[in-house]
Amino acid sequence: MRPKPSSVRELSAKLFPSIAALLLALYLFWPTRLVAQEKPKAVELVFFYGLNSRGFSSDYLHQYSPPFEPGEALSSASHYQQFESTKSRGGAVSLGIFPGRYFGVELSYFHQCSPLAGTSSDYEVFLRYTSRPPPSYDPIEMSLHRTHPWPAPHGYLDLKILTLNPALRFSSGRRWQLGLSAGLASFFLKGELGPVAFTRFWLGGHSVLFSEEYKLLVRFIPNHQLGWYGAVSVSAGFAAGIGLTLDLRYYRSPVIPLKLEAADYDKDYEQQGIEPLTKMGPHLGLSRVLFRPNFLSLKLGLKLSFL
Repeated sequence: MRPKPSSVRELSAKLFPSIAALLLALYLFWPTRLVAQEKPKAVELVFFYGLNSRGFSSDYLHQYSPPFEPGEALSSASHYQQFESTKSRGGAVSLGIFPGRYFGVELSYFHQCSPLAGTSSDYEVFLRYTSRPPPSYDPIEMSLHRTHPWPAPHGYLDLKILTLNPALRFSSGRRWQLGLSAGLASFFLKGELGPVAFTRFWLGGHSVLFSEEYKLLVRFIPNHQLGWYGAVSVSAGFAAGIGLTLDLRYYRSPVIPLKLEAADYDKDYEQQGIEPLTKMGPHLGLSRVLFRPNFLSLKLGLKLSFL
């Protein structure tokens, strides 16, 4: 269920006072022996790469009514997929601008593109229709119930996170530095999922029933939400203006709903026919998938300090 905008505003209203109090306390009570005698560089550019504590899991129940030609019929089809992102690794870049010794602003960008893996239930199809077989051509009610295994889901999930928030830093001599930042974060999600089923039925000569089954690739229509994050980093310099940084961040987002749309035939599988995607669209009944990107990220970075 999509979070109400007011819930994000309430979260922000509760979050900002706590962040401000923490930053002020650290500024007032940080031991003076840890403060560098020389003012650190005003600009810090850091390139990160590291691991996340977990993938992003979700599920999707695909239900629709397969088309039947000609005439009317009662039909239904469904299969259920559970999936999660794997290889939870991502990269980031941050730019810190510090007009003062301790206070500044940090702009950061995080990106992770992860493959999807999981399990799928059997694909179940039901059809009830009227047949008029020769020689009498009298109407006869017919039914079909078919169940067979469905391949495991695959695809990818692309996550981007953009932040622009106040930051603090504290130095011990010229070598060690502690950094803190927290605030709002914009989460952007998109991706692809397959295979999703589609079957069509039609009557041929002598009321013989024919069918075609397709495995489709669908895409997650991009969407975004406003969440928050908190970060702490420790840096060690080893040359003039160059150092290594160990960065720990916690990201938390409200639920992000992603609508689905047919993108292409799933090229991992051979298709039985040539039904155009445009004709499938009105029957597919694609809905949406829900994700909640909440995770810890531990990254190692190269820091460049100048000006």
